[in-house]
Amino acid sequence: MPNSPVSDFAPPELRGRVAEPPHPEPPHPERRGRGQRRVAWAGARARNALRHPLPFGVAAGIAFAATLLALILVPRQAQRAFARLMPSPAEWRDTAAAQARVDSARTAALAARQRFLAARAAATAPPPAPPAPIVVLTPEQLRQRDSLRAAIANLQPALARVERSPLPASYRALGELPELAGEARVARLLDSLSAVEREREEFAALGGVDPVYVALTTRLNAIGRTIQQIAQEHVASAQQALDALRPEPPPPPPPVERPAIDTIGPMHALRAAETAQATAERALADARRTNARLAARAELARRGANFIAPPLAVLGAALVLALVAGYTAALVAELRAPRVADAAEIERETRRRVLAVVQPRPPVPDRDRRRADVRTPQLLDPMADAYRMLYLHISPTGAALPIVTITGEEPAVLATVAANLAAAAAEDARTTLLLDADLATGLVASALRVRPVPGVSELLRGEAAWSDTVTSAVFGRERVVDVIPAGRPLAPGRQPPPDDAFRLELHRLARRYDLTVMTAPLAHACRGATSMLPAPDVILCVRAAATHITDLRSAVSALQGAGLRLQGVVLWDDAVPAVAP
Repeated sequence: MPNSPVSDFAPPELRGRVAEPPHPEPPHPERRGRGQRRVAWAGARARNALRHPLPFGVAAGIAFAATLLALILVPRQAQRAFARLMPSPAEWRDTAAAQARVDSARTAALAARQRFLAARAAATAPPPAPPAPIVVLTPEQLRQRDSLRAAIANLQPALARVERSPLPASYRALGELPELAGEARVARLLDSLSAVEREREEFAALGGVDPVYVALTTRLNAIGRTIQQIAQEHVASAQQALDALRPEPPPPPPPVERPAIDTIGPMHALRAAETAQATAERALADARRTNARLAARAELARRGANFIAPPLAVLGAALVLALVAGYTAALVAELRAPRVADAAEIERETRRRVLAVVQPRPPVPDRDRRRADVRTPQLLDPMADAYRMLYLHISPTGAALPIVTITGEEPAVLATVAANLAAAAAEDARTTLLLDADLATGLVASALRVRPVPGVSELLRGEAAWSDTVTSAVFGRERVVDVIPAGRPLAPGRQPPPDDAFRLELHRLARRYDLTVMTAPLAHACRGATSMLPAPDVILCVRAAATHITDLRSAVSALQGAGLRLQGVVLWDDAVPAVAP
């Protein structure tokens, strides 16, 4: 059977053994369509753009200064341009003279219209009527007319008096008029009226109401009405006779000739006057429109020349444009070189599981109350959910040697994650060894506040024994983690390669512990068999909004190419911890 990847990192006496099969790669966490993946990718780029202060600040500052200068200088240039837009006096049109011409044309058109209407009325008027004939009566007819008018004039007042007061005296006065006195019927009626009146007077002396008196009164009224009726007949007959007096019709008058009236000349004069009026009105309207445009241009030029932008508005506009430009620059930088945004993107791009996401935690008020917590380094937070989840994932791996390597590009992140993973194992009552293989920085000793030397660099050079390098870091309630620091810093090109004796002693030492955690830079871990990694199990640490996606893919490929078994990825979504070397 061929050797497993463990055989490349095991000491000589352990090589050839069959290692446990590697863990299968987790399936892809998301089964999305192409459109959904594009949306997720665009959202991740937009979030990361806000997390790059450098391009954002540089672009925003440049845009703010440029916008501020533009908003200060451009209005001045605009004021000069607006001042040049003011119309000259020669461009204005004189509307007073045009109005005078319009008034004169209207007066001439009105006079021409009146002349035309008068000529047309004279041409269409009916011919003049002939003079009325003079009616002349004969002398006999004149005498007859006068007598009839006199009779009517005498009878009508008497009839009116009878209508107003129907008394015997009124009837007697009517019957005694000359027009009725010569008639026999009227004489007899007057005699009857006198006789009945005398007879009634005899009964009137007796007093009271006597039927004979009433009958005589009725008789008097009947006689009077008869006299009245005869008078009315005389008036009607006299009126008929008066109406019958008519002269003979005169001969027809000769026809009147209508004079010839010329309407063509007044009509042409009216059209010429109306044309002149329309021309004058159009000229006046054109002059007014021209002056209106010039007035609007002058007002615009005046406002533009006098406009002064408020300082707060200028600053606000410059700030808004600066923010837009800064975000655009950050977004463009992010699009050109995409960085890791969240755990979902890591799993989508690498098909590897994200074991933990380290995010900033609010300060714990009770941490400063106990002396043991005060002595604990500030970077240690073993009870955080991220480190607990990471430890729970590592603890049941079932590997022959419970050794895991924390690798990545950020030394401070590696030291903090490794220290907290070891502390979480110690909190679970596990004996834990923490070994710092980052010989260039050696930040584990600073993170746990232990002595930095002697360490791994002295072991590689043979300057110290293993027992001399092991130190203990105490935290919390007397929890202990054994630490082998990196020792004196060595440049990457000057680090001695580990030999088989070093790996054998490291394996022997790791057997004493329940869990061994090792930190190593990514470049060192990718060396494969020439590195000091005692086991192939590694955990890759990346920073959100800092690690490029291409670098993440390259790191995963390099670790797989080196024969390492990538357990998963830890996403550091916080500021870089301040660990001084």
